[in-house]
Amino acid sequence: MQGAFCDRRPRQHRGLSAFGRRNCAAATVAAVGLCAGLAPAWAAPADLAVATTPVALADAATPGDPTQPGHRAAQPRPTIIELRFGQGLQVAAGDGGSSLQVRAFVRARQSLTDPKGAPTAEALVRNAQLRFSGHALRPGLTWRIQLGLSPTEMAINGYRLLQTALVRYTWTTGWSVAAGRAKVPYGAQRLAHSSELQFTDLSATVQELHLDRTSGIFVQSPAENRADVSGVVAGNSPGFLAGVRARLRPLGAFDDTVEGDVARSPRLRVALAGSLVSAVDNLSTQVTRGEVYPEAWTQTFHTALDFTVKYKGFSLHSEWMSRQAKGDSAYLDLGHKVVRVWSRSAYGAHLQLGQMVNPWVQVAARMARLRRMDGTDPALRSVDELAAAVTAHLRGDDFKVQLEIVDLFSGDFRDGMVTLRGQVALFW
Repeated sequence: MQGAFCDRRPRQHRGLSAFGRRNCAAATVAAVGLCAGLAPAWAAPADLAVATTPVALADAATPGDPTQPGHRAAQPRPTIIELRFGQGLQVAAGDGGSSLQVRAFVRARQSLTDPKGAPTAEALVRNAQLRFSGHALRPGLTWRIQLGLSPTEMAINGYRLLQTALVRYTWTTGWSVAAGRAKVPYGAQRLAHSSELQFTDLSATVQELHLDRTSGIFVQSPAENRADVSGVVAGNSPGFLAGVRARLRPLGAFDDTVEGDVARSPRLRVALAGSLVSAVDNLSTQVTRGEVYPEAWTQTFHTALDFTVKYKGFSLHSEWMSRQAKGDSAYLDLGHKVVRVWSRSAYGAHLQLGQMVNPWVQVAARMARLRRMDGTDPALRSVDELAAAVTAHLRGDDFKVQLEIVDLFSGDFRDGMVTLRGQVALFW
């Protein structure tokens, strides 16, 4: 959350402190909170703002000697509390010294898969996240914590609740440095939040080749510039990971990691980005995730290019990725036995198109291709993907219902695995 939130609407809330009694203010907060909990979130588009107990003193209303006639005592600034759908719960200290935002994200889906005449059904809660963010001491010092609570997320995350924990300092020049655990700046689709995807999941290419979260130092140039760069240096235990992503937006800055053009941009938006990552002494088959090797043994080079266009509800997103390992396999002596381990070298691309057919309905189509490199892990197979989806944006990307059909195949698409999937996503 940006520090500017603390002064977002001071005039609107200062009047609330005129009640003069703390018990009245506390009762107001309790009543409003109870009403907000009973009312459906999507049925309350108006902001909810409450001023609570004063926590700081404002500048004197009348400067000068307090002993002079007409001088008024300093007025307290109230703590501001806002409860708004799509922004969650926001709390800001009256002196601007700190703020807090709490948001919740839930994504539930039902799938029906037909692998060559043997249909299976699956229902799951794909995501159940809590996100905490804010600033402390000064607006430039921000922090963010994200927890993944669903069984699926915990299994992917090694049965740990913590997904992201990051502290960032941003200078007045716009440059920032952060320390903690976050996504590697590599490829646009994986950098998007799950609530901002046109389909219920990543493409087949990105699912195999993306890099997940890591712990390290992150650097970002001013994101509002037409050209910007981000990088990471991380200790990828027991090895090392370093990467950089450079992005060019020649017609003006916008967020190219948000898929689709739900806002129906009146101006043409174009972004081109490239990413390079090197990982040394990998302990996992996919560097930041996957099966764990008995011991670290290989080095991988990762390359990605992505291209995005948005204009008046139309969107185009294309991405190419490659993972090249130094060595296809190795024999590791574990003392009591010798085992053979494999790398997973592959490359692929996808093309994704979307169109808002009216202010709240979007259709999308995707074609993806993944190819294993010769000599790599024989368990890794080449695959093609054809997919189509329709999304009802009931409240933008914060509340939407998606329906899609996906065909994964190798060779003839008629012999593939077809999946029908419905999903509801709510980002309060």
